[in-house]
Amino acid sequence: MATLEQCVDAGVALLAPIKRVCAVFPDPDSGEILLLYTAAVENDCLPDRQRGENGQPLPDFIGAYGVCQQELPSIAAGLKGEEQFLACLTPEERAAWTSATPESMALMLSDPKNNVFSILGCRFHYWNSPGPLPVPTDFEGMWDYYHIYYNSINGATTFTEWQNSIARLVLPILARVAFSQIS
Repeated sequence: MATLEQCVDAGVALLAPIKRVCAVFPDPDSGEILLLYTAAVENDCLPDRQRGENGQPLPDFIGAYGVCQQELPSIAAGLKGEEQFLACLTPEERAAWTSATPESMALMLSDPKNNVFSILGCRFHYWNSPGPLPVPTDFEGMWDYYHIYYNSINGATTFTEWQNSIARLVLPILARVAFSQIS
């Protein structure tokens, strides 16, 4: 189990790949905050596999992967052929992605050294959702969008869990970044 400090460190490290991914999509400011919220609530900003009730990772190709906890079939099918969104990848990342098998894609989504694939899959998922993203300052609008289009109406995350994740992780992440810019 990771400590709060480790989760905040992981969240700070996500900011650069989130910015890189959101730059190739419409509405980057809203996308950036929504992706950070999603990573915080889905998996404490950690690049890990979904775990069962016993705390152990679920079997391969079952459950969700990466900081944004995507199911492999949805991301694999969705991004293949979407060249304009692959522009955020380095040449090496792009080559790995375009030649990926389901097995290597699962590893890429959970790679603790490179979260860009999980972030890209998450942003692509939101891009395919109807309607514009809420403005970055619309906290309840962000919740509604996440809950309806990402977690689903039947999803397990509650509004209280959403609020707690933001307060516990996102606020310290943003405070650390703001403090580092003025010090």
